[in-house]
Amino acid sequence: MSFAENENLGDIHAASFEPLTHQNKIMENTNRNTKEFQKVLKHRVHNHFNFNQANMKSTGKSYLKYMFLILSFVGLYISLFSVIQTPLTLWLCCLTMGLLMAAIGLNISHQAMHGNISHRKNVNRFMGYTFNMLGMSDYIWHIKHDVFHHSYTNDFENDEALKEGDALRLSPDAPHKWFHRYQHYYAFVVYALFTIFWAFALDMEKLNRYNRNGHPTKKQGHDFSQLLKFWLTKVLYIFAFIFLPLSFLSITFGQWLIGFLTMHIIASLIITHVLQVEHLFTGVANPSAEEQSWMSNQIQGTSNFKTKNPILQWLVGGSNYQIEHHAFPYISADHFKEIQPILIQTAAEYHITYYEHPGFWIAVKEHYKYLKLCNYSGTTRIQNP
Repeated sequence: MSFAENENLGDIHAASFEPLTHQNKIMENTNRNTKEFQKVLKHRVHNHFNFNQANMKSTGKSYLKYMFLILSFVGLYISLFSVIQTPLTLWLCCLTMGLLMAAIGLNISHQAMHGNISHRKNVNRFMGYTFNMLGMSDYIWHIKHDVFHHSYTNDFENDEALKEGDALRLSPDAPHKWFHRYQHYYAFVVYALFTIFWAFALDMEKLNRYNRNGHPTKKQGHDFSQLLKFWLTKVLYIFAFIFLPLSFLSITFGQWLIGFLTMHIIASLIITHVLQVEHLFTGVANPSAEEQSWMSNQIQGTSNFKTKNPILQWLVGGSNYQIEHHAFPYISADHFKEIQPILIQTAAEYHITYYEHPGFWIAVKEHYKYLKLCNYSGTTRIQNP
């Protein structure tokens, strides 16, 4: 199966990137054929699954995890109304729901939208609705993430992950505003509120912009069924998490606001920091006119972090294996540990950069250094000072 054959991606095109030096971590690209690299790597990875007669989708253990996460989130929500609660226990429930919200998004929603949970489209589609359960649109995520981000990683003109409002300048090619010079100080606050902004503003902005500019894969407006689902699930989320608690719980508006913000802040801080550190760090490969294979572009524009920690991998749904995910987005995160040695060996043979941060907090530090470097005006490529 090729990348373009992934059922959730539609037509995609390769972007081009130029690697940059990063303190002995970034190797100089040679003139070796990166098209051959892509072909060899795919052949080796697919042979691994064929030889072991293994399924590329989620394993039975992951299905148990998915059930545990969803039932825990729904169970805590029901307990808000069915169990006598104090303000403190209500707040603790909201805090825990924030943790579960992040875990569901990273483990289930993300994997489902890539078609990685099952070979059955209906199963992936159903599990993808967990995005809507958390307040976000599965449809908009598919367009901005599966289509644009995975096709044009780190290319500001096309990568929608770099266009999440004007509060942060996430690319040296993005428009520069005066307040961006302070973004490495206030970014933490922006990240803390991101899922609220995502649910109630960004989804609407992208729905309008995609509709006006045409659907990126069909070159036409949105289907009525998608629009109906979009607005219906938004209304249901507002009904479930705003109207019902304020109407049936013995709490003040202020207490509800604290609980609602707690849930979203916890989820936001986890999701944003896990996802941002994987592409936006000092020394990351940036788009250029140099033509390479799509595979080498993905690997050199991405980084892993702390892949030897099985607990972290379980919690973040394999997002710490981001290179493996971007190279093979149609393979479940359950198998990233198996194929990682194949990627490392093949990348070394073809002098392709394979970058991994040794720890999560190191990756976070590198991300904030990147934000600081991005606060300067102009389009100069990000390098280490």
